[in-house]
Amino acid sequence: MAMCNSGWLFAGAGSLLALSAAVAAPETPESLLPPGFETPPPAPTSPPRPAPSRPVPEPRDRSVAGSDPIADPIEEPSVQALEGEARADTAPTTEEAPDALETAGVFAASNAAFGFAGEAPWGTVEGLSHKTLMRRLDVPLASRWGHIALRNALLAEAPAPREVEMQDWLAERAWLLLRMGEADAARLLLAGTDPDRFSAKLAQVALQVALATADPAAACPVAPRLDDAEPDAEPLVRAMCAALSAQPEIASDAIARARRGGEADAIDLALVDKLVGAGAGTGRAVTLEWDSVDRLNSWRFGLAGATGLLPPDRLMQGARPRVAAWAARAPLLTSSQRLPFARTATGLGVFSGQALVDLYAVDYDYLPPEERGASEAFQLRRTFVARSEADRIAAMRDFWSIGEGPHERLASRAATALAAAQITPSDRHADAASDLIAAMLTSGFVEQAAAWGPTIVAMDEAEADSAWAQLVLALPQVDGLGLGADRLRDFVARDEADGKPRSAMLVAMLAGLGRIDPALASRISDDEKFGLDGETRLTRMLDAAAARGEGATVILLAATALQAADIDGIPPLYLRHIVAALVAVEQDFLARMIAAEAIARL
Repeated sequence: MAMCNSGWLFAGAGSLLALSAAVAAPETPESLLPPGFETPPPAPTSPPRPAPSRPVPEPRDRSVAGSDPIADPIEEPSVQALEGEARADTAPTTEEAPDALETAGVFAASNAAFGFAGEAPWGTVEGLSHKTLMRRLDVPLASRWGHIALRNALLAEAPAPREVEMQDWLAERAWLLLRMGEADAARLLLAGTDPDRFSAKLAQVALQVALATADPAAACPVAPRLDDAEPDAEPLVRAMCAALSAQPEIASDAIARARRGGEADAIDLALVDKLVGAGAGTGRAVTLEWDSVDRLNSWRFGLAGATGLLPPDRLMQGARPRVAAWAARAPLLTSSQRLPFARTATGLGVFSGQALVDLYAVDYDYLPPEERGASEAFQLRRTFVARSEADRIAAMRDFWSIGEGPHERLASRAATALAAAQITPSDRHADAASDLIAAMLTSGFVEQAAAWGPTIVAMDEAEADSAWAQLVLALPQVDGLGLGADRLRDFVARDEADGKPRSAMLVAMLAGLGRIDPALASRISDDEKFGLDGETRLTRMLDAAAARGEGATVILLAATALQAADIDGIPPLYLRHIVAALVAVEQDFLARMIAAEAIARL
């Protein structure tokens, strides 16, 4: 994503990491490939499983999408039959793989910022079960920090699990990153591998990466390998590449043959034709007719974006969340076109808060002077430059009210994280403390949030509950915050919500972080019927992976447990085991951020 000088907002602020998650999902997943590019499998007569002979098929109804994946934590459909599916996935493929890769990733697993303890963060056994979990994962997750953790794990350069060939493992990771909306991260993951060495499966994923990044030229190096993986797409990819190589006649012939063959829809051919027509000296002009198009896929998004076009709103709004995240970073779209998608991308974890601020800065610069005062960018500007702290807090409250839904709220908080960090802790602003802390923690500003500790402790406990709960979960040390049995029981007693979900989550996550005695957690759980002492197959898998020291496996299993539309769909029992497992594999910061985010979102 292009960065800009955002001095219009503030001076001397350091940039934050800006890897880029997206709009609302429909009820069921659908293929992003053009019709005919992927043949649906016959109706299964036994429990469905990933088919090793097909290169990275789009997840279908066998996934947990379309239903609450953990509505009943006993059945756990997201992990049922896992072992059976993994064993069934051991059939040899018909593809002869190129030279094997030893490892592939963007940064070393020992990197201080993203590191994992141990030499095998993905483990050394049951590698095919990782593929099963990754194929079944329904994204976006219910946790922004959970998304960030999973992205970092997928990008780490580390040995593949046993029984998984590295080409295959690389393709699975890149495919999951794409489904998360992480188009740039997927491209980075593949960038370190020579396309001449790509397997057919990896070539198929590379085509999807090229489309998601609206960069069809990136598919040209793998075009020869698409004969095996995408035989219907391959002629059209060759046509695009011919056009991009200043050979429009060859491209036109290929399109004409595809049109006569009737294999692809008219809109898919028209998009290729338009890309060819965009070349210099072709003398071609193509009008796109979207009226008869009822769904968006990666082909249609990628080729439209490559010519600087955005598909119609009705198609963008009905697309999977990943498509909005791709649009948020599409290089040929304007800042005003990208901004609505960037807000959702930020809320889901694809963009950082600073990346969203920078995009607002670009949009502000391009607005006519008479329109700036009513713009969202101006509202954001006021959170940094309003004359008094009270005025800046008021501006933040106005900005936090923009949009609806959990991802919009998170985006607004993330964009104001630095502005919130610049507010001096004081009892004058006690009524805003909880929201300010929540905003700071979206960007991991733990030290700045910790400065509010004395103010929170001095407040009336009932008024301080929300801010106090975030701090006792987020800070590395909680001495001086008054965390004890009486304070915790008083918090629970004041919770008047049906089932007390916030209290259940707080007790669960404090127990998972090791901040309260397990016996105290059990007594409160028994008294309030929170069910925090149970276990499920998924919690046992989390505990076992943590005991083996497999940090990346723990994060993948945590992501599996975090499949829901919002955090209130996650059983507190799962959150207890998630944070405990992360702490066990030395991912304390992520454990604390996931916990604090969860309590702030309720």
